[in-house]
Amino acid sequence: MSPMTIIIINLVIFIGIIFSVLFLFSKGIKRVGITSSVKNNSWILGGYIIILLFSMVIYFLMPEAEYLEWKGKAEDENGFLLYERLMNKEEIEESYLFSKETYDLSEKLLEIRSQDNYFQEYMIMYEKTPDLEGEIEVKLYKGILTVEQFDLSEELPLPSIKYSNGILEVEHPAYFEKSMAYTAPEFPFSQFSGQRSTMQGYGHSSSNAIIYVRVPEDIEVTWNEEFMIIPEVK
Repeated sequence: MSPMTIIIINLVIFIGIIFSVLFLFSKGIKRVGITSSVKNNSWILGGYIIILLFSMVIYFLMPEAEYLEWKGKAEDENGFLLYERLMNKEEIEESYLFSKETYDLSEKLLEIRSQDNYFQEYMIMYEKTPDLEGEIEVKLYKGILTVEQFDLSEELPLPSIKYSNGILEVEHPAYFEKSMAYTAPEFPFSQFSGQRSTMQGYGHSSSNAIIYVRVPEDIEVTWNEEFMIIPEVK
């Protein structure tokens, strides 16, 4: 149901309640012989209408922003198991691959460095293979982020990779912040339609970007083991 349709339904319900209250307060209904208890109920209903009015006003004053429709889509398990799949040398779909580069390597040593030796916001692994000679291959796989099953993976910044003279240096991705707010069916509508918000709180799932380095079999790979953990795929 589109937001405009919901707004129209809200207005129709609200106007209907207003006319009902006006009818209760009208002189015509008083001539019928209304009791004092009904009068008290009318005042209570009038106060309730005022609350509904404030709710409607607040809704229309809410700032406009980008809307995403919640579809209840299942999470991509293959994406969240990407690390395990790479460690098992499984074939990975191209949709997860962000970039693939090859660099010449004349030495028998490859050093992997992390910018400023800070805590890694990505994962690195390497594999020794007989398929390469005199070069290395670096693949960058995208990270995954879902919030209440909204896929925000394409917005995640990725680490940058620089290579020079046998040194592969990885720079941390830019700081990422995403603000989200949930809007449920407005109370004047949901209380009469029986519709309720399917979101109670929120949850999120994420996995870091992965840098997969392939090197010739006779190459030694080193790194600062105090700050970095780089497993070998065997």
